This record gives sequence, C-alpha cells and structure tokens, in this order.
Amino acid sequence: MKLFYVTVLILMVLVSACAQQAAPVVTPQPSEQPSAPEEEQPEAEPAENIPTAPATANEVKILGVGQYDPEEVTIKAGGSITFFNEGKFKSVITIKSKSGVTNTPIVNSGDKYEQEFAEAGEYDVWAVAYGPGVKVTVK
Repeated sequence: MKLFYVTVLILMVLVSACAQQAAPVVTPQPSEQPSAPEEEQPEAEPAENIPTAPATANEVKILGVGQYDPEEVTIKAGGSITFFNEGKFKSVITIKSKSGVTNTPIVNSGDKYEQEFAEAGEYDVWAVAYGPGVKVTVK
C-alpha cells in the first residue's frame, strides 16, 4: 500500500512540474492593421574616433553593417583598391568572381588592406563582419 501512495505522490509532483512549464499564451493579432506612416531609420554612424575622409576612385570605406562608400567601383585591370575598415569590428574581406573566392587576412578596425585586381570582370566584395557590400568592375 505504501508503494501505491509513493507512486501517486511522484505522479502528482511530475504533473505539477509539467503544468508550470506550459507554453506561453499567444494572443491572436488582428488580420488588418491600420497603416502607419513609415518612419525613416537613422543611418548607422561610422565607428567613433576614426576620422573619415572622402573616398577616391580606388578606395572603399567600410563604414558599418551594410554601409560602404562607394558601393560601386570601376578600375582598370591590374589596378588595386584600398579598403579602409572604419567600422567597429575587425573583419575578413571576401572577394568573389567567376573564377573563385578570395579571403583577405583579418583587417582590424582603423586599418586598411590593398587588393590588386589583375583580371577584367565583375567582382562582389564584402566584409564578412558587415555583410553585402561593393560591386567592383575591372575593365
């Protein structure tokens, strides 16, 4: 008989514990909501204490998540582009072309990296820590 009471007691404790872990109640949302005017999101600012200067034709500034200046660059074959990491994070720069993918060494915040583009073509360039970035055309 004691075994029966012990079993019932254990089952009651388990049921009680499971009941306390129930899923949260989700309130259904109305299917149509009045449209509010869209607010413009402020642009993220470049990292603090890193001076910014206008980029030249062969320079790209990495300013922050998804922010590059300029976003499109055209250079001649054999030319190079200097990437300035003005964002807050160190990052690897990835360069993708039809012939493959190249990754640079880590470029710390405040540092720069120069990459030569020997072959004509289209290149997608982005800093891994900051997301999609720059379209490079080499003629």
